[in-house]
Amino acid sequence: VGYRPTDIIHAISGSDAGWRAGSKVHPYYQFDFWAPIGVVGSGSPVGSSFGAGTKFPARYQDAFYAGDWSFGNLWAVNLRPDGSSYRAEPEPFISGRPFPVSGIIPNPADGSLLVQTTGTQLYRITYVGNESTAVSPPDTRFKAMRDLRHSLEAYHGKKDARALEAAWPYLGDADRSIRYAARLAVEWQDPAAWRERALAETDPRRSIAAIAALARSSGLDQYRTPPDMAPTRNPALVKRMLAALNRIHWDALPYPD
Repeated sequence: VGYRPTDIIHAISGSDAGWRAGSKVHPYYQFDFWAPIGVVGSGSPVGSSFGAGTKFPARYQDAFYAGDWSFGNLWAVNLRPDGSSYRAEPEPFISGRPFPVSGIIPNPADGSLLVQTTGTQLYRITYVGNESTAVSPPDTRFKAMRDLRHSLEAYHGKKDARALEAAWPYLGDADRSIRYAARLAVEWQDPAAWRERALAETDPRRSIAAIAALARSSGLDQYRTPPDMAPTRNPALVKRMLAALNRIHWDALPYPD
């Protein structure tokens, strides 16, 4: 029950992919868990690299290469812009029996892809064909959404008087990555400055995000408490947070919410 398939994760600012003692098998749908952008399946992930610098067709230059030691696979993962993040589409690139991949790197000298396996084997992968190997132009699809996410992430890790007004409207954004960035921007601010606003929020999606942020910012749970401290909880605040959530008509929410 502790097993989870190999994930491809876009590590955005503050992203929480789990894997702490006691909480390493988060369901993908949990609210404050940063779900993977693609799932490869059973395997032993080892070396990885992007294909930039290879003299391959564009889709393989842009691919993210992921090695699987135990099953002898090298995956080429196409990353397709999807909102302010990406969607990962893995496809088999090279397989062997045995082919225990342990390292991957483009060779700028000749545009090949060098693949090392456990032991002394070194493979040089080159392209022979008629497709263009020119460097592909930047993919600008959804750039405005990525720029918006980056602007919200600029408030992470610090207190900023502008953060609440900048981030609050996006707690209910249709894009999950933007909602995630906005919530973390709010969490980094002093809860005293936005506690009552969170409890009074009436938009269902913003309310869920605000109450989750308040819960995460107002005390320490068993996963984030140092060994010499006990978890902290404010019973009166807990009642107010639950009352705020009880105002939401759950049966009227879209399924993802």
